[in-house]
Amino acid sequence: MTSFQPGEILSVKCKNSIFPMRNAYFTFVPEFETFTGEYMTSPAWQKNQAINLATGDEFFPMRTLAMTDIVEIKRGSEIVPVPLPMTSDHPVKSWTINGSKNQVYTITEKNGQRTCTCLGFNYRQTCKHIGARPIQ
Repeated sequence: MTSFQPGEILSVKCKNSIFPMRNAYFTFVPEFETFTGEYMTSPAWQKNQAINLATGDEFFPMRTLAMTDIVEIKRGSEIVPVPLPMTSDHPVKSWTINGSKNQVYTITEKNGQRTCTCLGFNYRQTCKHIGARPIQ
């Protein structure tokens, strides 16, 4: 797992948990949200399943971002590989592929099921990237 130092400024792009239900809201719901803050060490009970960022708000001092929702992590201008959540029962594989218009998508395979970060997969639960193999 990539290690971060406490106090490092990270920008973390996450899947918005209410995006699948966006039609139930009267306002625009973005597919992704980006949070920026100082990295905070995780308590032992989190077992590397989340990244904690300091918010600078006295009433809401820390934001916990689940590793399963994280799409991208930036340290300054450097894009850091997203660590996969630990699983004890089933291996999780993840790789990136290039889309047809220079986009980069992440394919994740868990329990034989694949997901993709592209818009097509979000709407149809399938896409042309799902069959792509990791680049060796």
